[in-house]
Amino acid sequence: MNREIGLIFVGVEEVNDQETGEKAIPLRPISGIKASLIEKTENELKSLLANVHPKITYQLIQGTIDDRNYIVIAVEPGADGPYETSQKAEKDKKIRLKAGRYIRVKRDTRFPNKREEFELLKKFADFHFSSELNETATLDDLNYEYMKEYLIATNAKPDIRAMSKLEMAQAMNLISESEYGGYRAKNFAVLMFADKPQDYIPYARVEVIREAIGTDKMVSQVFEIESYGSGIRRAKNAMETNHSPALLFEPSNETDDYTMVTAYINEEFARIHEEEKTDIVVEVKENNKKIAGAGQKLADDSHKIADKGQKLADVNEEKTSEGAMFYYYQEKLEVFGVNEKRIKMIKTIYDIEKSKDFRRADIADILECSIAKATYIMSDMKKAEIIEKVVGKGNGWYRFIDCLEEKK
Repeated sequence: MNREIGLIFVGVEEVNDQETGEKAIPLRPISGIKASLIEKTENELKSLLANVHPKITYQLIQGTIDDRNYIVIAVEPGADGPYETSQKAEKDKKIRLKAGRYIRVKRDTRFPNKREEFELLKKFADFHFSSELNETATLDDLNYEYMKEYLIATNAKPDIRAMSKLEMAQAMNLISESEYGGYRAKNFAVLMFADKPQDYIPYARVEVIREAIGTDKMVSQVFEIESYGSGIRRAKNAMETNHSPALLFEPSNETDDYTMVTAYINEEFARIHEEEKTDIVVEVKENNKKIAGAGQKLADDSHKIADKGQKLADVNEEKTSEGAMFYYYQEKLEVFGVNEKRIKMIKTIYDIEKSKDFRRADIADILECSIAKATYIMSDMKKAEIIEKVVGKGNGWYRFIDCLEEKK
């Protein structure tokens, strides 16, 4: 049962992207409705909606976009459902919509199966999904460390944070005794504190919808849900640190059983992303030039083979010198997909800071770049495990790891 207004746009065509598999992407400019056909279209919509029972409450709203007319069907929340289409709609040759109840799963509209039909009936019986006991999850499926981390973040009293897992779950109202014996976890507890909520709640996901940079199109991406302690707090703190716009959490009430978070794109990160895409295009063009000269290179292969023994000797000599260290760094960075341009930047940092402790500000000074870009580079080095935190010097200090010792 939706607790918000549902909107249907008439006059906007949707297309599917065959390459990415995305469905129902609004096509711009919109197809629109001729001004002379507005009244006729509204009458047809009213006739169609009369086939839904119990009767729904809706408004028809006219609007203009791309200099073309469209109509929005704004369906108000209702508690009289489940709603279904009538036999009349199925028999009408112009409609031919099979009578019954329909559900929306991701971007597909279909009939519910038996379990989904049961869930649908419960929703309209003043049922709150979030506070209902999960079908399979128990206290054992909730992560005790995530629960404690949540209490620390919310400044809970020390006596609550020191409780056993069972006592803590009871105090937070995460569990209830099952009629079959034992404790079962509530759905909101699964979403917050289970390692993989989607294993217990089918279709549980996070869908991010954003405007594609440099276009007027909207794109979406679906992610698996992260439990509270598996990264959400760290991601939020990281966004605050790099001065990204604040997250917007909706709805702002205690009755709705869903959460929507809007994360606005950091303008500086978007600019860096576009610059790096341009750099990749330049690299591709350079590679094409190299391919065009492949014939000459093949002609020189005989000379290269003759020199190969000497080059191998030089490489072995380099590996026993100071340059050997960065050779192993490069191996690790390439494994994690760091591009050639970024590796050259990291080599510059290494040449200056190889025996020193450094921070993001030092990287920004060396490369003459922004703190945001220095953060990206620092992230690549941490991901490849070629740098480590300096203990006892405060936050944000790092140094290069001795990978030669690590190899031994």
